[in-house]
Amino acid sequence: MFKTADGHTLDLAPWRMRRFMRLLAQARRTPPGMTSRTLTQDMQILMRRARRVDADPRRRLARFESAGACCRACFLARQKRDAMEIVALAIAPGGHLYEQELESMPKSATITLDWKPYGSLESAADKVRGMGVYILTSNGRPLYVGKSLDLADRLRAHRLYATQHGAGLAVWVANTRSAGQAAAVEHALVRTLGRGLTNTKLHGDMRVGKRGLDIRGLLPTAFGTYEKAPGNRAFRKAGGIFELTP
Repeated sequence: MFKTADGHTLDLAPWRMRRFMRLLAQARRTPPGMTSRTLTQDMQILMRRARRVDADPRRRLARFESAGACCRACFLARQKRDAMEIVALAIAPGGHLYEQELESMPKSATITLDWKPYGSLESAADKVRGMGVYILTSNGRPLYVGKSLDLADRLRAHRLYATQHGAGLAVWVANTRSAGQAAAVEHALVRTLGRGLTNTKLHGDMRVGKRGLDIRGLLPTAFGTYEKAPGNRAFRKAGGIFELTP
């Protein structure tokens, strides 16, 4: 349990502590399991310097950012009695933000997406702003789905390892109003587009949260139609399941 610079108490369950330590170890290029007093101190510094930068009262979530020690970090915390419980984090060693979900939270979103195409990662990185989701394509075929709190930063990073997907990548980008919406859209896209994507995660069943799921314009119209999104809409009632396409 740690106090932030704003006086909030952030509470980490033991299993989250272990996962957080492993992620910090990775950020410092230290093998997982090789935790040390230095790593522990780094984690404490990050937590104590965290300042709240945004909040979603309806979901009882708050976003904190901090910098110091080995990297800068962003935390997503949920109000739990008299403490703030960390439910997600992003770590940025060397300036690039690496996002990591700490638990499989139910996803909810009500949004209409406005997709914009870019012929290259370079042009997209120069023009996009804000948070949202993206689809990497090759010859019009979707290859990879992602989300980011900073789309321009993420697309610049993709330029560095685009060769693993092949040359000539294009990208479709859509902004969201919150990190929660971006996560819900990303999960829905992976389950709609199916196993043809190079995404190696997010293949479990997606649980829908209490506010339900209603994403209109789920896919760029150039992609055509998909069985999992009739009318180009992902709609699931609260408590439902959005399974991966076989």
